[in-house]
Amino acid sequence: MLLKSRSTNTGIPFPCWYIDIACIFKRQTVFRFAALPVLLFLLASCENPSKQSAGSKVEIKRYLFAGHCYNYLDTANRIDPRIPALGLFRFHEVILGGDIIYYGSRDSATLLAIDREFSLASEYTHWAIGNHDTAGGKDDLISGFTGRNTFYTFHRDGITFLILNTTLRDTNCAAKIAQYKMITSVCDTIKNSSHMILVGHDVIWGNAIPGIDLFTTGNGADPDFDFLCNHRAARFDDSVYFRLNSVRARGIGVICLAGDFGIFTPQFEYRDANGIVYLGAGMKRSTAWVKKSQYFGKDAVLVFRHKPESGELTWEFIRLNDFMGMWLL
Repeated sequence: MLLKSRSTNTGIPFPCWYIDIACIFKRQTVFRFAALPVLLFLLASCENPSKQSAGSKVEIKRYLFAGHCYNYLDTANRIDPRIPALGLFRFHEVILGGDIIYYGSRDSATLLAIDREFSLASEYTHWAIGNHDTAGGKDDLISGFTGRNTFYTFHRDGITFLILNTTLRDTNCAAKIAQYKMITSVCDTIKNSSHMILVGHDVIWGNAIPGIDLFTTGNGADPDFDFLCNHRAARFDDSVYFRLNSVRARGIGVICLAGDFGIFTPQFEYRDANGIVYLGAGMKRSTAWVKKSQYFGKDAVLVFRHKPESGELTWEFIRLNDFMGMWLL
C-alpha cells in the first residue's frame, strides 16, 4: 500500500502514499524509520515536470495556482499542509494567490516558515499578496524574502505575467501609480506572447462581469479598487479593461486570476464576449470553520498545462481530497 502511487482522473500524479504514511505515524512510532527509505524512493521516482511526454517531442509545462491556503484549524499560523503535499517540485511555476498565512508579515519567523515551503526568492515562485499576508503590517519584510517588489512583471516561454498587489491603498499613492503604469506599459508594448496573465488576490474585476455577484462568490470582491488615488474613474472596468481588450484584439489571450476564493465556492471561471477569461481558486470550504454551513465541500487549486512551442494553454481545477485533508490537518 505504501508503494502504490496513483493519479487523479485529471492526470496529476497525486501522492496518496502521503496519507498512508501519516496514518502509520499516528499508529506506531517505529514505522517512521521504516517509511523513510520508502519516501526517498518515491521522491526519486516521481515524475520530472520537465520530462517530455512518452512517445512525443512536445514539451508540456505545468503551473500551479493556489489561493487562500492558510491552515484554518491551526492556531500556529501555518500553511495548509495539503499544498506542499501536492509536490511543488512537479510544477514549473508556483503562483500563490494570496492569504498564504493568517498574519503573513507579522515577523521574520513567520515569513521564514513560508519560505521553507515555497522558496520565495526562486524565480519560479510568485506571490500576489493578500490582506492576511499584509496583516502583520510589515510589508517590507515580504520583499526582503522574495527579493522583488510586491508587484512586478515577467515573461517566460511565451507568456507575460503581471503579479499585482491588490492590497495597496491610498496611503501608498506612489506604489499604486507605479503599478498602474506597469500595467499600461505592458499592455502597450507586449509582443512575442501567446498569453498575458494578471494575477492578484482581491477580485478587483468584479464590476467587469455583468450578472454575477462576486460578493457572494468570492470571499470578498473589491470592485472599487482604484489603480490611482481617490480616483473613481481608475477602477478596473474604467481604466484597465479597455487596455486588456486591446491586447486581446491583437490575438493574445488574456487571463485574470484571483486567489480570494474558497468560502462560498472553491473555483470560478468566466469568459466574456471579448474572450477575456476570469479565473479564481481558493481553499476553506472543507474545514471545520464552514462544516456546519451550506458551503461545506471540497477545496480546489488550479493547474495550467502549457505547450510553449505551440502556445497552447489549458487549465483545470483540481479538487483536494477531504480525506487527505483530514489526516494531514
